[in-house]
Amino acid sequence: MKLSFLTKDLPIKGRHGADADVEISKLAYDTRQVTAGALFCTWRGFKTDGHRLVADAVARGAAALMVEKVPESPPNIPVLVVESGRRALALAAANFYGQPARTLDLTGITGTNGKSSVGFLLHYLKEQAGQKCGLLGTVEYRAGAEKIVSSRTTPESSDLQALLARIRDAGCQSAVMEVSSHALELDRVYGVPFRAAVFTNLTRDHLDFHETLENYFVAKLKLFSSLPAGALAVVNLDDARAARVLEAVPLTARAVTFGFSPSAAYRAENVQLSATGSVFDFVTPNGALLVRSPWIGKYNVANTLAALTVMAANGEATLEELANWLPFAPFVSGRLQKVTHGGGFTVLVDYAHSDDAVRNVLQSLRPLCRGKLKILLGCGGDRDRTKRPLMALAACELADEAIFTADNPRAENLEIILRDMKVGVLNFTNYRVVPDRAAAIVEILRDAADGDLIVLAGKGHETTQEINGMFQHFSDVEAAEEVLKRSTGNPACVNNEAPAILPVSDKNTDKIVCATLGGAA
Repeated sequence: MKLSFLTKDLPIKGRHGADADVEISKLAYDTRQVTAGALFCTWRGFKTDGHRLVADAVARGAAALMVEKVPESPPNIPVLVVESGRRALALAAANFYGQPARTLDLTGITGTNGKSSVGFLLHYLKEQAGQKCGLLGTVEYRAGAEKIVSSRTTPESSDLQALLARIRDAGCQSAVMEVSSHALELDRVYGVPFRAAVFTNLTRDHLDFHETLENYFVAKLKLFSSLPAGALAVVNLDDARAARVLEAVPLTARAVTFGFSPSAAYRAENVQLSATGSVFDFVTPNGALLVRSPWIGKYNVANTLAALTVMAANGEATLEELANWLPFAPFVSGRLQKVTHGGGFTVLVDYAHSDDAVRNVLQSLRPLCRGKLKILLGCGGDRDRTKRPLMALAACELADEAIFTADNPRAENLEIILRDMKVGVLNFTNYRVVPDRAAAIVEILRDAADGDLIVLAGKGHETTQEINGMFQHFSDVEAAEEVLKRSTGNPACVNNEAPAILPVSDKNTDKIVCATLGGAA
């Protein structure tokens, strides 16, 4: 593609270097991606200035540069100067891939909790309605029948446009996409024309990046303030910030509310919760109908409402059709995922990794528990420290027993993470600390009795654990399955041994084996 076409409609501040209209073969924002013919785009980052890497990009064969400041020694290739490198990359990438978002009915979902569940359910409902639908989110990406491993909730703008093009080329008419606060703040979705946007809720999270809850919320608002004419905003009226979200929606767009509040346009009434799901009246401006969902818990009723509201408010399905499809909705990996075994207790794996999410899970499960309610959880390293004591407090207040352990320590000292958690529970005695996650899973399952309900929280669908820059294979589901399987034929394994954590590079990463507790990684 010619550089002139690629950068059409971009606000170029200045041009330097060679003035040739060169052919561009790819876009790159990382010098490791640069090959001959690439357009290298960079900006001033939070930790480093990408302009320091310009010489390396040129040496690797970059055909042109898009930068925020002119290099001290401009190379003899086209150099385009822009106000924001991130926004320029987003707009250039949309041109490079043929504006894929314009051909898709694209729904963006943002909020602290529930994004993946709403996304999966909405994807399912759209497909049931006859749409071929793509999916972009924390758990996975989907382009038609193709499933792609998710690298992050919302990819960098050029990667995002490439995925949207892949979804378009797979014959999809629509796509559902989780939109993280990072993506909104860092302009990864800049210029993307969403036809619908969903606000699930807002609670404390990611303050390591946003610094304040207000900054975090303002980032979320960008999804709604940028909606094009005729787009639909779907807002959870039960959230304390719902009014501000609604105020951010342009007058040219539409806005509807959902929730349990009697004032919500789309709401749930007469809710009945059980261990097999939920039943409620879905009340809408156009009538009401009894619906049944296989998903457990009140917060999952809210997630279900969000997806149903998009479909109903856009006229994509009748209430009768939605009621017929909902009972067969698939479960989302790592979201209250049941670990199958033959015992008399229940083991669930959930992605809950904020204090609000932990509270929601435990409050939903408490009425369903005949024995003790137990939870295993940790907090991620190099991330928001302020939520650690709050997560621990939620666990100790609402569960009978809690085990604090490792999540993804990353480069942070695990002892510091666990100490931060213990600060929140100085007056509690119903917890213990088992730093090694594999050993902790053994311990919490070892004492399980009939009627107990055990939650392994924090990692959900994840299949790796990051420790000191190394990604090691670890899955809560696999670890629990292995322990439970061995408990039948070899009780000693449950009492004394834990599943090993294996390096991702190991040829046996598809297996979890028994190792002594002292030898677990």
